[in-house]
Amino acid sequence: MPDESNPVRNIGRVQKFVVGTDFEAYAEQLEFFFVANGVTDPKQKKAILLSNLPTETYQLAKDLVAPTSLREDSLTYDTIVERLQKQLKPQKSALVARYEFDNRARNAGETVSQYVAVLKHLATECKFNEAMRLERLRDRLVSGIRDKKMMSELLKLKLEELTFDIAVAKCIAIEQSYKDVEALHGGKESNPVDLLESDSVDLLAQSRPDKKLKLNREAKPPEKKSAEQSCYCCLGNHDHKGCPYKREKCYHCNKTGHIKRACKAKERKAQST
Repeated sequence: MPDESNPVRNIGRVQKFVVGTDFEAYAEQLEFFFVANGVTDPKQKKAILLSNLPTETYQLAKDLVAPTSLREDSLTYDTIVERLQKQLKPQKSALVARYEFDNRARNAGETVSQYVAVLKHLATECKFNEAMRLERLRDRLVSGIRDKKMMSELLKLKLEELTFDIAVAKCIAIEQSYKDVEALHGGKESNPVDLLESDSVDLLAQSRPDKKLKLNREAKPPEKKSAEQSCYCCLGNHDHKGCPYKREKCYHCNKTGHIKRACKAKERKAQST
């Protein structure tokens, strides 16, 4: 039995709510804290919630329940949470949510797992039923992954065979293969960032005989970007902050933060020989 003199144990801790963050997620985390610490008394739940609200949000709670006072026992924890959620996170139009979902493509430097997490979050407000949700997630992943190899592999499967989970697994496997090749060879290999920025092939256009792709192999190579535009983690043309290799270990100097082809120690050694 929990110690009645100290019913709130030190299992985890309650963070103060930060204005501008997701209050629904905050209330959900509070519920886990209550379960972990055996907090069941409604008055105690209310006290913990209100004591961890910043002054601005506490005043908002007072206004939302007025003329009832927050001190009154008739005003329950659930009522306060419900009114704050409605005020701090108004329900978005499903049409707007679906528009945002349908137009969300994978960003340069964004991993497959990060992109999938964003899509799942956007889908929560689209009011899809479960069957439609998985189908729309799959379709959005295929059309928004922005990687030639991943799209090609996904399009090889029949529609009825390609589930969302299979699509995610295939994309993650291909993404990992880029890193594996880099680790084995240490040279400039195609990676997700390169493909996202340089791949201009329209896969759908390949199926139209009247719209053949023309690749001018004798065209003048593009001018090299300045060092300020080059990522020091992998030498790709993107900001190093979003580089998927910024936590990778270099197989030349064994330091973390870059890969072998971007290793300055390797470059200095080559220049000295």
